[in-house]
Amino acid sequence: MSDQVVVSDASILLLTGPALTQQGSQAAAVEVDTAKLEAAVLSACALDAAEQRACSTSEALQSSTEPGAANAEAVAAQPQTPEQDAAAAECADRFVELYEQAWLSRAVQQLASTCTAAGIPESAVAAKLRTRGVDLQQLQGRAAEVANGIAECASDEGWRLIQDGKLRLLYRHAAGSTVHCFKGSCLLPAPMNHPMAMAKEFDLVSSWNSYITNSSILRTFCDVDMLVYASVWLPWPFAERDVLISAVADDQLKEKGVVAVSFASPRDTPPGVELPTGAENRVHIHFMPGSCMTMVPVAPAASSAAAVTAAGDGSTAGASAGSDGEQQQTQVCIVANIETETHVPEAIISFVLKVFAPFFFNTALKVLASAFKPGDPLPERMAARHQLYDMIMQRCTDFLDGHAD
Repeated sequence: MSDQVVVSDASILLLTGPALTQQGSQAAAVEVDTAKLEAAVLSACALDAAEQRACSTSEALQSSTEPGAANAEAVAAQPQTPEQDAAAAECADRFVELYEQAWLSRAVQQLASTCTAAGIPESAVAAKLRTRGVDLQQLQGRAAEVANGIAECASDEGWRLIQDGKLRLLYRHAAGSTVHCFKGSCLLPAPMNHPMAMAKEFDLVSSWNSYITNSSILRTFCDVDMLVYASVWLPWPFAERDVLISAVADDQLKEKGVVAVSFASPRDTPPGVELPTGAENRVHIHFMPGSCMTMVPVAPAASSAAAVTAAGDGSTAGASAGSDGEQQQTQVCIVANIETETHVPEAIISFVLKVFAPFFFNTALKVLASAFKPGDPLPERMAARHQLYDMIMQRCTDFLDGHAD
């Protein structure tokens, strides 16, 4: 590394949660003097220990859900009438359809009612899903985590307010716990398909940002459900960190008024998944259940000029615009419940909250302004997956028009 280090929003991904993983051009990178950065770490004033002890961890962390695989073989051995078998297959088809269209919670809820109406056990549907590689019990648990995450984003009870304004930051920690909880919220001057693409096209991060040493998509279950790995180089005295993240998107615009991305780290590397080279030498962190990002579409700004000003460089490429050029914006809230394998000094927590988080908020705005020009990687990926991103924007438009699906 040279005396200058490129710092991007990806380090906030590993220190304060997966704050929108950014794609962009070189113009989006920001150079920070290493010596000054190290001095900031050493001089960052620590949070008051008593105030940390006064905060409590969430119930979601105290009773996390770790579902196991459904026992398909036992269910298959139970006799089923042809009608029941056909009904179970139909229920499985519908469940997969909703899940793959980012309606996981709706799929779980409808399955329960449909099975009751058809007089078939959920276990029969679970057996059908297992033949397709879908674990019903696991997805039911993840739907519960989505609900927990949305609740965490919606309530500030038990959190300590660090700063208010364009970027709102909160923190929570229980005495003696290795779990540190961070919450950040802001209004992004971009339509929802932009931050969604930043999260979805995860493997592009390291190609434009030298601060990220690895960003890999390890497994894709469907367009809205992925297992990813990230590692980041940090300046002294931080050690290089990595994290394994299982993330699923769930559209609850109709039910809760948000699109949620729930994420957590598997306790063990899933069978058949190989971690990138060097993972064994990095400091591992874990995102606990209840970690979540919620996004809410916001009606276009008062004028297109306001959107251009927010973008910074006048670019509105890829935006969802109204008839007069106005673009939607996105209200974002991120809760990251991070468990570390070792004690984290208070100075590091303070540094994250008082130096890193505000810096990366400003960086995110610059990336949003420059990463969606014609020919850039993100717009190319969005064009290749236009059905997914068009679906997102159509649902946002319907929501703002008052008739969410």
